[in-house]
Amino acid sequence: MAVFSRHQHHGKEPNTKNLIISIGLNFTTTLAEFFGGIISNSLALISDALHNLSDTFALFISYIALL
Repeated sequence: MAVFSRHQHHGKEPNTKNLIISIGLNFTTTLAEFFGGIISNSLALISDALHNLSDTFALFISYIALL
């Protein structure tokens, strides 16, 4: 039966549009939190911004893996 199997993935491109949007939104949130933390002198906002930056890097690595 395996001779007649036609399981192929030719021509299927990965959809990276949503991933790019997620990277942009996450990075924008990171910048807003970071500068908000600087202005308000809040260590909690600055540390959360750095945590969001690591999430942005993880999303970027996922994007590179799909290319």
